[in-house]
Amino acid sequence: MKAGSAAKLIVDALLQRFLPLARRRIETAQAQDGQYLRPSDPAYEQVLDSLAMVARHTPVPLLEALLRWRESESPKGANDASTFQRKLAVECIFCSACIRFAEYCPQEGLTEKLWSGIENFVFDWLINADRVVSQVEYPSVVDLRSLLLDLVAQLLGALSRIRFSSVTERFFMELNTRRIDSSVARSETLSIINGMRYLKLGVKTEGGLNASASFVAKANPLTRSPHKRKSELYHALCNMLSSILAPLADSGKSQWPPTGVEPALTLWYEAVGQIRENLMHWMDKQSKHIAVRASLSTSGFSICLGVFEHESVEV
Repeated sequence: MKAGSAAKLIVDALLQRFLPLARRRIETAQAQDGQYLRPSDPAYEQVLDSLAMVARHTPVPLLEALLRWRESESPKGANDASTFQRKLAVECIFCSACIRFAEYCPQEGLTEKLWSGIENFVFDWLINADRVVSQVEYPSVVDLRSLLLDLVAQLLGALSRIRFSSVTERFFMELNTRRIDSSVARSETLSIINGMRYLKLGVKTEGGLNASASFVAKANPLTRSPHKRKSELYHALCNMLSSILAPLADSGKSQWPPTGVEPALTLWYEAVGQIRENLMHWMDKQSKHIAVRASLSTSGFSICLGVFEHESVEV
């Protein structure tokens, strides 16, 4: 049997299990305003586990099948609450499948065009969610919309595992295009920042740590100065960095600092040290923001800055 035929058979067999479960979740989500999509469904999780295995070996036909499914199930026409509920439910299921796909698919498994397509899907939702589905006009879709945006953020995190530079460059580009102050630009900026909270930092190799240090330095909240409502942007960036750095704290000091990456560690400590210095200066001027500094101090900074200070004393 040819490789292409075998891959098609594998994907078809997976779809036979996926389609009825996905359809049931869509229908129930519409009936229950999305509540059904939150609890775990053992049968659905089992299908996602199978999807992950297929993604390792036959990623292109699998992703193409998921894209066709999404296109066929997305409602067309009327703009009403029921239509938006179905659209959001379809997107939630597609996104959950893509998360598992991105976690297991090798980087060379897809063409740049296909990877870029997934990345565009993520940023399109982060930027345009309010335009596509207004939670003010359709309050019944708030839960589904929130779930989708959380899944989109998780997908961005999964993509960053193998496309860190692409994802972070896109992030800063989107922020830079929204420097003109307006309510729309501010709302989009905050949504984009919030969507980065599951970003995965690479710290085990010199190249990965260099890229992570560069990102942290560029994401320094105090290097961005909007004309209005500065604290809102600073808070959002601080919360983002806390979420991103938290896994380093969770891993424990036994795994930090990484070994064999000393040149990159210097850049890392400089980046986090500069943020700490800037934040302390800001807090001294505005005591009401002490809670933000506390949230950073109890996240990944508790390890990174603690080691930084220790090494500074030794030197």
